[in-house]
Amino acid sequence: MRVLYLIQTFKNLPQIVRLVRTIRQSDPSGVVLISHNQEAFALELVAFEGLTDVYIVNVPSGCRIDFSLPASYLAALERAHELGIRFDWVINLTGQCYPVRPLREFVSLLERAQVDAFIDHHQVFDEHGRGGGIWPYDEAHGRYHYQYYWRFTRTEPAWVWRKVLGIVRVMLHKIQPWVRLDTSYALQIGLRDRTNIVGEAFPLFGGSYYMTLSHRAASYLCEFTRSHPEITLHFSRMNTPSEVYPHTVLANNPELKLSGEHHFFFDVNSKRGRPLTLKVKDLDRITASGAFFARKFEPAIDSAVLDRLDQSVLNTTSA
Repeated sequence: MRVLYLIQTFKNLPQIVRLVRTIRQSDPSGVVLISHNQEAFALELVAFEGLTDVYIVNVPSGCRIDFSLPASYLAALERAHELGIRFDWVINLTGQCYPVRPLREFVSLLERAQVDAFIDHHQVFDEHGRGGGIWPYDEAHGRYHYQYYWRFTRTEPAWVWRKVLGIVRVMLHKIQPWVRLDTSYALQIGLRDRTNIVGEAFPLFGGSYYMTLSHRAASYLCEFTRSHPEITLHFSRMNTPSEVYPHTVLANNPELKLSGEHHFFFDVNSKRGRPLTLKVKDLDRITASGAFFARKFEPAIDSAVLDRLDQSVLNTTSA
């Protein structure tokens, strides 16, 4: 049994190195493949001196609103195949994730698994295209019933601009349903989707981006992407496709058995739905969740929480 830990990173080299060292120490049989957004800096293997089974793919950019996250994930899987990396399961992480239990327990779970994937997945709309899914209807409608052809920024506008554009957005959406102005994660304009690519025959599923796929499920996801460029293009024009693309592709394959348990802990109860930074005071909640991984962690805010987690993951004691 071999697990591929596919880590998508973009900042904080010491935090990345710490995560990789912890994974390799807790699961010596595993392999790490890092897909790194090199906009801030390029990642080199020298940073992981002394570690084996660590591979790096530097990618030019990454952004939540477009298809770059799932695209770099899929490209990393293709690169793993090119490198001859053998794996039975693949889990995707970020540089701000961290294991919270010994990874031998995670590997044991995968060895006993009777499913093809662990992925949080819910049907986004009902058969009439209305709500009832993981997100409130208005949010899901804005994200996935429009094709965003014009993206002017890759990050959300400054607070003052969000306020100004918010007034314009509300007025625009009140007078017509065909054009959508979005400032949730970036500044972009979309048109109402009039295709039948997603619908009754191919319903939309969504959930957390963090998943653990068997080799079979991962191979199917890659093959589907290669074989259906028109569907990939359609999803690339959605808002935040990373939270629906793999879910939809896998859930629409009746030959795959999916579990909705993704084994991650995170707290998204902030005002804007971003995951809260976890601290020592959150350890009881993390432990009680039964998850194997958690996010997000910021050592500059609270590094002691990682020291405490190491005691559990690596069976170490504090100095």
